[in-house]
Amino acid sequence: MNATLKLELKRFWRTPVLVIPYLAVIAYMGYSFFLDLQAFMLDQYTESYIWTYIQGWFKFSSLTFILLLYLSFVFYREKIVRKLDEAIQTYRPGRYHMFLITLGVFTVLLFPIFLLVTGTILWATYILMYNHAIFLCYILKLLAWYYLLTPLVAVLLGILLAQIKQENRAITVLVFVILVFLGKGQGLIMRVSSGTVSLEILNLIFSPFNLFPKGTDVIVPPAAMYPLLVDQRCLLYAWMAGILTFLVYCSPLCKKPKRFLQYSLALLTVICAILSALPVSYFPYDRFYRHQDDFYYAENPHDRERKANFRITKIVGDLDIYRLLKADISLTICDMVGQSDGLLRFTLYHGYKLKQVLLDGSPIVFRQDGDFISINLPSDYEAGEHDITMRYAGCSANCYSNEQAIFLPGYFAYLPHTGHLSLYSPETYGYKVLHYPEPVQFDLKINTSCPTFTNLKRQADGRYQGNSDGLTILGGILESVKVGEVTVVDTPLAWHHMNPEMIAADLNSVKDLGIADLGDKPILYTTKQVQRSLEEEFVMFTDHFLANGEGKLKYNITLAKLPDNYRVLYYHTQAYTSHPEDFPDYVSQSLQSLLEPDNPNREWAEEEGLLDFYQQLDKAFQNHSVEEIMEPVMHYFFQYSSDSPDFMEFLDELVNKN
Repeated sequence: MNATLKLELKRFWRTPVLVIPYLAVIAYMGYSFFLDLQAFMLDQYTESYIWTYIQGWFKFSSLTFILLLYLSFVFYREKIVRKLDEAIQTYRPGRYHMFLITLGVFTVLLFPIFLLVTGTILWATYILMYNHAIFLCYILKLLAWYYLLTPLVAVLLGILLAQIKQENRAITVLVFVILVFLGKGQGLIMRVSSGTVSLEILNLIFSPFNLFPKGTDVIVPPAAMYPLLVDQRCLLYAWMAGILTFLVYCSPLCKKPKRFLQYSLALLTVICAILSALPVSYFPYDRFYRHQDDFYYAENPHDRERKANFRITKIVGDLDIYRLLKADISLTICDMVGQSDGLLRFTLYHGYKLKQVLLDGSPIVFRQDGDFISINLPSDYEAGEHDITMRYAGCSANCYSNEQAIFLPGYFAYLPHTGHLSLYSPETYGYKVLHYPEPVQFDLKINTSCPTFTNLKRQADGRYQGNSDGLTILGGILESVKVGEVTVVDTPLAWHHMNPEMIAADLNSVKDLGIADLGDKPILYTTKQVQRSLEEEFVMFTDHFLANGEGKLKYNITLAKLPDNYRVLYYHTQAYTSHPEDFPDYVSQSLQSLLEPDNPNREWAEEEGLLDFYQQLDKAFQNHSVEEIMEPVMHYFFQYSSDSPDFMEFLDELVNKN
């Protein structure tokens, strides 16, 4: 076996068509890694940049896959052409070891690539002195998965394609397979079909070929990183078992063991394929799926709001967060008036499918229509306190929940709310903020293998208990830092990562201006994904608040409490805070541009009040300094309340003041 392996390795190194591509790829990867590490050394990047570079490094997993696919195909094809496979099979051990020897050759060849990638990433973490244990363990898992197991599928696939007898047909199939794995197959079909095939169907067809991470042009949440979820693992196992099924069919084994192996592997392929196709909760890196809710609510507008005349006082139960979110919870409701129409109404995000509802322990008829749940009450129902048990499971396109990472903000309806409430804002293309009208008593067991942070206190028995008007659950590669009385949960691998000094300065800027009451001991989550819409990235609850964590806490709090017609104006005043000396020229040039007849933004600027705003500022800067005008304007925004005077009247008085 060892002697044969050495001979096969020598044959590889003596074949230029194999050696040249292999060395070229290693040289290219080494040079790219050298440039990245040089950038680390010269620019003195902090740990907040490391995930961006790791995301770039993992793009080579697809290159490694294609390289091994090509090499194994050519290597084994030459063996067949030269009848070497028949020579090996003439003695009994060769019959069983032929595939193992080929796998051994490419395992040896893959090892330098694995060492190169692993060494580079570990070196970068050493340079940055970043020793987050969860991060390092997960990186090693990613490396083993994408640089050892996935290339193994490429080797097996190359051996299988080499079995095709006609050389032209074999090469054609190889080229097509490479294009498909590189993601070029969809484009080819779209061109051939002149765009008649829908993108959704194409995504379904090509989803089995997503064996390696997406490139650097997609959003990858630093708290979640690349997925190694059960669907991804089962997909790889399905490929392995499926390829081995055909390889066993082509092998010279005796009929009985051959048939048993083939049927067993075929069964395993089907099982793994089914498991990989089952729903799983993850952050969708593809933009089409990330905007599923935009499409859903455009086709299914939920504007039939109906407030409830009862309230939830307590939520008790279990949340299982592994492949999906599975909930078995009991809601204690306080119904003081009774329901004249015989219905209890709740709101739950439509991605969670309700399986069973119990009223005081007895099954009851219910109907789920999108985000709306209606429960038919029995004839003997009376007002008072009742227990409603709900069992449901599912996922969201943006608020993911799995064993690797969790993003379930308190404003998202992954737990039921009373009444029929609209969850989505078509104006801002985002979720509306939901609060329980009064703090709810929570007593939940959160079962997951993911490191978890919540705004509730964890008890000795593992349950989370506390009173709040919203439960936020975050999980993944996060860290908790104490800044004064504030607990900050942040994503250490994100670009926006802030150190405790920056967080303290951000909090002090809010407290000094008095623009919001943050409470005595709030919990601040500063993960970048916390957002209620495209414009607002700050949400406050009774016991914690959520912010985007980019050092813009003052800006986001102010923006969140301003009326819609003031938000654009406040946004444009930010130019003053960064470059005050240039602000008069900026206003004058913007005004001249908007006044041009053919400016397409003029109508929008008039509707938003921006045109009048610029005209007043331009007039003010002719008689007053920037500070004399903008400091009162900013103070107006910071201190805004429902009792504040109309902004344009306030600005007019300020401009005309001597």
